[in-house]
Amino acid sequence: YASLIERFRWMLELCEILHQKRLSAGAIDFDLPEAEIEYSVDGEVLDIVRSERNQAHRIIEEFMLLANQAVAEYLESQDIPLIYRIHEEPDPVKVEDFLEIAGRFGHSLQSRRPGVYTARTFQALIEKLGGQKESQFLSYLMLRSFKQARYSEVNQGHFGLAMDTYTHFTSPIRRYPDLIVHRILKARLGGRHESPEAESLSERLHDIAEQSSDRERKAVEAERDIMKWIMARFMNERLGEEYAGFVIGIRHNGFFVELLDHFVEGFVPVETIRDDFYVFNERAHCLIGENSRRIFRIGDQVRVRVDKVNLDRHLIDFSPVLQPMPGPKGRRKSRLPRR
Repeated sequence: YASLIERFRWMLELCEILHQKRLSAGAIDFDLPEAEIEYSVDGEVLDIVRSERNQAHRIIEEFMLLANQAVAEYLESQDIPLIYRIHEEPDPVKVEDFLEIAGRFGHSLQSRRPGVYTARTFQALIEKLGGQKESQFLSYLMLRSFKQARYSEVNQGHFGLAMDTYTHFTSPIRRYPDLIVHRILKARLGGRHESPEAESLSERLHDIAEQSSDRERKAVEAERDIMKWIMARFMNERLGEEYAGFVIGIRHNGFFVELLDHFVEGFVPVETIRDDFYVFNERAHCLIGENSRRIFRIGDQVRVRVDKVNLDRHLIDFSPVLQPMPGPKGRRKSRLPRR
């Protein structure tokens, strides 16, 4: 590949230019890890790790985004009906809920107009969060406050990408809307955009967009459920083992921990924290021991033991491996039920 190295460098340089251009326009870039499964030659799960985005991934991503945008803008400029990929502005109520929790950590969205938040506003907060303990927790929480992107024959822009016009074009072998956009573009370039077939397709765009959005949601749910099932099976073979991890979410009845060795998440029920009686402090978003004053916060590193796994419900329960605290310690068992 020696003869291609210079071109790869040009591609990387262009990728960085495009990326900075998107960020300058206000695009949101979460860059959150996803689970990646490592299999043996026999199909056994060897490990569940965090996916990594290298420079090659970023190059392809930026080029695909640009191709999708270019096709959408071209077809729209020709007054050709198509299926857009849209992402509507977030629900103000959900944004306020997010801000209420973010405020407990001392964070807010800086907006020139009260209650009006652009994609650039959210991206500025993501950049500010970088490297802080609560970064991943608040990033996921922010993502959940957004509406889901979907397909529509009516252009409503893409909030997250900060683009006025966008479609899905680059993956026709795995996404039906991309295949439809390919057919529409091919008909336009071939001068057949006013043919009966093209007009018939245009009349069906609404139904195609609705069905594609519905199928996408179901596919995401299925993928998430399968991943939880794989994680549960993986950890079921490791009952009793201890792992280092960090707190990624806290409730009144316990907290969630993400392991460091494996990209697996589990729950620590509050009744398994046996050194004290723990109370959820909603204002500080933490669990506090009444006597020991031990505190569990978002981002804290903890050591946990794999206690039990519910294979039917795909749930993993941990218990904390605690170091002794100086001073008096309570022994009361928690009365807070798990929900």
